[in-house]
Amino acid sequence: MAATIQGPVFVIIRFPISRVLSCKNSLMKHMTVHKNYSGDVNGISSKVCVLEGNFPKIKGVAILSFASLREAELWKDSVPEIKQQDWMDGVDMVIVPVCHIPRAPFYVLEQ
Repeated sequence: MAATIQGPVFVIIRFPISRVLSCKNSLMKHMTVHKNYSGDVNGISSKVCVLEGNFPKIKGVAILSFASLREAELWKDSVPEIKQQDWMDGVDMVIVPVCHIPRAPFYVLEQ
């Protein structure tokens, strides 16, 4: 499957909300590594609003973006603490390929 993923990806990290500051500090500490792999930290939040379905209220999310799956994998493998199984008391981490990008007018907000 990895070979078929092309284009930009999001990395979504789900962590215990009690570790929100640890998440922020850990990700910010490695900003140069993010930049080395065309990555950005798009946001970190402990306040997740569930629109539908089940999402544990004790979990927060961090959303990162990378130019490619390979860049995201290289980033993950380049930060020793993130590779640890007990990083921030254990996290869920998924890669979401950006398959469809809306045309520019979709982004325009009017006041």
